[in-house]
Amino acid sequence: MDIIDELIDDVQKDDVTTKQWLMHLLKKNLERIKAAGVVMVEVHYNGYGDSGDIDDKTFYSEHSENTNWTRFIPSSVVQHIDIHLDGMHIEKFFEELAWEYIPCGFEINEGSSGTVTFDLKEKVIHLDHGYRIQEFDQTEYKI
Repeated sequence: MDIIDELIDDVQKDDVTTKQWLMHLLKKNLERIKAAGVVMVEVHYNGYGDSGDIDDKTFYSEHSENTNWTRFIPSSVVQHIDIHLDGMHIEKFFEELAWEYIPCGFEINEGSSGTVTFDLKEKVIHLDHGYRIQEFDQTEYKI
């Protein structure tokens, strides 16, 4: 348990940042989430032209003994996982937590896209982010 977790145990939700509060909830409920069969969550986002949103959330279960691949959990199954964190269903919780890691301004101009991956087994969060960049070149040729 790190210092933030120790502090959060003694304070109210309104006394810490949203990111700190959501991470605290994740840490406190990590074993419960894994016991429900979820070991990884990917949240995909995309934005351009000054608007953007989360496109998709994908949940994965433990891989089989014969492969290192994780297994996809259909959304119809995820919807029935009875885990609520701070009043949010597990799907909504990971969406809200992902917003805390998506770079600000990802939707401006040409925009950007990416994936926030919550690897619950390894206890790590990966951000894969791609910027869309528009470049112009000007070349002069002699006649």
